[in-house]
Amino acid sequence: MSMEDDNFKKWLMLKKIIITAVIFTALISGAAIYFLHESNRPPLLEIYIFALKTGQAIFMRTPNDKRILVDGGSNSEVIRDISSVLPFYSRRIDMLIATKADGKRVSGLIDVLNRYSVGEVVIPGTGLVDLGLASSTDQIYQSFIDATEEAKVPIKKVLAGDSIFLDDYSLIGPVKFGVLFPIASSTTGGIFQYSNASAPELVTKISYGSTSVMLAGSVTPKIQKFISSASSTAASSTDLKSNILILSQNATTSNIAAAFMSAVSPDDIIYSKAKAANLLEDHRFNIREVGTLKIVSDGKSIRSISHP
Repeated sequence: MSMEDDNFKKWLMLKKIIITAVIFTALISGAAIYFLHESNRPPLLEIYIFALKTGQAIFMRTPNDKRILVDGGSNSEVIRDISSVLPFYSRRIDMLIATKADGKRVSGLIDVLNRYSVGEVVIPGTGLVDLGLASSTDQIYQSFIDATEEAKVPIKKVLAGDSIFLDDYSLIGPVKFGVLFPIASSTTGGIFQYSNASAPELVTKISYGSTSVMLAGSVTPKIQKFISSASSTAASSTDLKSNILILSQNATTSNIAAAFMSAVSPDDIIYSKAKAANLLEDHRFNIREVGTLKIVSDGKSIRSISHP
């Protein structure tokens, strides 16, 4: 081998070492900047409404970075959306919330359980089987429950009147969600009569400081009227007023009871409707048309509703 060939090989090796070192340094620097950014997040409540092809999922990050996922859609596409808003190195989700015993709501949550370390799962405290309105549980939902138990993740069942503290930022106050529905009573003559059309489903109000967001899912006008009535007649009246109302269905007069809308009185409505002709009016956002949305609250006001 000639000296020129030997020098050329040494030069190639040195070039590879330099390129590798530059790439490694860039990766380390990028990761350090990213980690520093995540470690110094401002004390905001961030709520993402993902524009899934099927179903709906809502992801929350609290001021102290507690992470809550509400529903997961009907397949694994929710993983892509979660990955887009979480640090690439993180595999922690503190709470999964399944709002209904429906495979279209929880199929994606099974994938989340397999990929992330989950702290707790929250589900409705009653279902159609418990009420004698169905002979068996939805198979996909049962698979979700089985996967939760296999992963040894604790399950918490909640009913109207329950309240869960998600976080506590001392300068503003707690982030919590109050459960407005379902209720336990279902017998004839009870205060609410369930049916297959008006099945148990979680309706919750997320509060942070003086701001709040109502998650009403796809509950029927019958349930909405009941919530409005129960709120107005309860011994300790529940304030339904919320800055934002989020639905997993179209926001039309046939889907929203007037009494419920009046009680919630939202500034903005976010809903999901495939092939909607257009947005109904200002301050109504169809995520199937506008894409994923991000709500930001500093506890004093809703700072923005925008694309992440």
